Amino acid sequence: MAQMDFDSLFFPEESTVTPAKRMRRPEEARREFLKVFSTTAHAHHRRDVFRDFVNLAARELDLCRVRSPENIREAKAICDRYRPEDMQAVSTLFNLMVEAMGGPLDDFLGGVFMELELGSDAMAQYFTPFHVSQLLAGLSYAREPAGNIVMLHEPSCGAGGMILAYAEQLETRGLNYQEMLFAHCIDIDALAADMCFVQLSLRGIAAEVVTGNTLTLEAWQVRHTPVYHLGEWAKRLDQLKRLDRIKALLQVA
Repeated sequence: MAQMDFDSLFFPEESTVTPAKRMRRPEEARREFLKVFSTTAHAHHRRDVFRDFVNLAARELDLCRVRSPENIREAKAICDRYRPEDMQAVSTLFNLMVEAMGGPLDDFLGGVFMELELGSDAMAQYFTPFHVSQLLAGLSYAREPAGNIVMLHEPSCGAGGMILAYAEQLETRGLNYQEMLFAHCIDIDALAADMCFVQLSLRGIAAEVVTGNTLTLEAWQVRHTPVYHLGEWAKRLDQLKRLDRIKALLQVA
């Protein structure tokens, strides 16, 4: 994934990106990400550039829609707002993000979002520091999982920091979160939902990420991370529902 190139996906004839010669250390990649972002697309508001970057990354990782005409058309509309050199920088940012997320689990996008001071006062949009998410995940981890599937529900998921922190709890106990964790995530803000989808996708966490309203049960977009498809989680979850129904019938009897 580290060599993904937006231009080669949507406009293969225009791609000029050359593969990176080496993988940076996560902290080095994070610093470089902030540096490159600060010099990218100065004609645009910083929050808009960040939103478009995350939106393009989410589109790239949505296996069900990545090659659809609608996805390609909408992605091209975003790309057309920027100069070629800015799109080159966006591709570099994606590579740096992947490298930065190659280390221990953390809320990379939520962290850089806050460091870049992109929060919206109007929406009271601030992402929880990851060390706080780690504390809360540790307190909520009451006992070892009873089965081979752990279900998490996040009604206001933000960038997915709590899911990542809980995955870390599983990992520290020698459990493979990529095989046993499923997260159902909802956020009313499209940017937050995109951030969550990108991070859970790159961390190999099976998840259904919904852009919608938890209170009204409205859903405007539903996406599944690549591991959801590759790990046949739809089948696994269906089997779990059947088992629960059987258990309920036995209890009634």
